[in-house]
Amino acid sequence: MSTEAVRAWEKQNGSKPSRIIVYRDGVGDGDLAYVHEHEVAMIKSKLMEAYGPGGVKFAFVVVNKRIKTRFFKGDQNPDPGSIVDDVITQPER
Repeated sequence: MSTEAVRAWEKQNGSKPSRIIVYRDGVGDGDLAYVHEHEVAMIKSKLMEAYGPGGVKFAFVVVNKRIKTRFFKGDQNPDPGSIVDDVITQPER
């Protein structure tokens, strides 16, 4: 499906996309390693076939909606645009 999506984009826009971002939902904590080793590896392999040695900028984001952490600035919500980095979140996500 990755290569089909690249071909469809190229047909519509006249060139291949310069960046590809995949958002993946429904991954339990126990499946993260499997997704990384199999799904990400397969997509990267297919994109390498479609793009050749230069490749394409590629990001794979696992979406986790089971978030219990709440952030406050004093007794208010934080300002829009506040950044939460890997010190608070898990770096592999």
